[in-house]
Amino acid sequence: MVPSKITRPGMTLMIDYKQAKALATDSDRETRRRLAERADVQPEILYFLAEDAEPEIRATIAANVATPRQADLVLAKDQDAGVRERLAHKIGRLAPNLSGEERAHIRELTLEVIGILAADRTARVRQVIAESLRHLNDAPVEVIRQLARDAEIKVAGPILESSPLLSDDELVRIIRSKPIQGALEAIARRRRLGTPLADALVATALSAPDGVLAVTALLKNHNAEIGPDTMDRILDVAPRFGGWHEPLVDRPSLTGGAMRRLATFVSEALLGLLKKRKDADMETVAAITVAQEQRLAAQPEAEAAAPDDAEDDADDDAPVDAPVGEAAIRDAIAAGKTVAVAAALARDAELPRPTVRKILSSGIAKAITALAWKAQYSAAVAAELQAGPGGIAAEQVLQPVDGAYPLPESEMEWQLELSLAPADAAKRPGARRASA
Repeated sequence: MVPSKITRPGMTLMIDYKQAKALATDSDRETRRRLAERADVQPEILYFLAEDAEPEIRATIAANVATPRQADLVLAKDQDAGVRERLAHKIGRLAPNLSGEERAHIRELTLEVIGILAADRTARVRQVIAESLRHLNDAPVEVIRQLARDAEIKVAGPILESSPLLSDDELVRIIRSKPIQGALEAIARRRRLGTPLADALVATALSAPDGVLAVTALLKNHNAEIGPDTMDRILDVAPRFGGWHEPLVDRPSLTGGAMRRLATFVSEALLGLLKKRKDADMETVAAITVAQEQRLAAQPEAEAAAPDDAEDDADDDAPVDAPVGEAAIRDAIAAGKTVAVAAALARDAELPRPTVRKILSSGIAKAITALAWKAQYSAAVAAELQAGPGGIAAEQVLQPVDGAYPLPESEMEWQLELSLAPADAAKRPGARRASA
């Protein structure tokens, strides 16, 4: 056997060049594979093996940290996905050390390899790169933006959740671009999430198929800053989504008004937690106690009304003498003819009766107002619907403003979208935005 060549002190001991060349062209695959995994082989030999006919040999070269970056460039475009994945794992381990790389040409070549792998046709390769770059402050910004908009959430998710190189402005643009399912949820988990970003996320999430999960993640993220207006929007629809109730009660900072609103719909157990919050003043605790007592007092009435409700639901296609015209509808509201009023609303708003009943029984003034607007009723009728079949307390009814609706049309369209979307739409495995 030819002995290894001994170099000057301080230099790496390298296998004899002639021996390495002979081994690299050996017909035995295992011989070439063992050579490909060695670190004491000349760069040109490793480069030669990067073009071996056997994918296993090329994959071994791809994983070898001694392989010259020029060979990595060749391997980044290899036809075998397994070779490219092995390379991605190696480059991913090297990426955190890029800023300390003194040789500029090596750093540039490594960045070029990263760029190629980040655009790889195989999602697993892109995922490996995304996971290796997710926390880096000096990764290529264009690559980060590209990965953040990837069509696969397993690629985009790590970047959206963790990359410090994505500015709030960039994230807001992604949020508003109808992103893939799971993107909003990933952003909602970011360690630092300011008010403008939370506002944009909620505005989009509340009408997105996977928005329920995104808002849930946002509420559980105690590093997220949720402004009062955005919290109000969440509370407007929170009665419909039981999964939000505990995270809402557990938020690190709640206003007294938010706590009092929560007291109107969360469970008895969560009411107890609300009353024990350190930031609940005596007035808020008293209001929660009153809400608790009112709910207990109303339970017998609700149980007595149950048979009528069940009868109403028995046949949604059954003929109902629905009033026609605002005057007749207002008379029906005054007479307490809820079934007839709901039938009129369903007809005039062109919505199913169950949907109309759900909105009327939601206890949400804005939703009922939007329903009346959809039916093209006057703002005065909208107020009567809230106070009548809607059961909204007089002081919480949204009254007309100079005879007009008190909400902008965009707000009412949004309320209708929320009412029409199934609450569990985000739980369906294949749910996506229609335009995705």
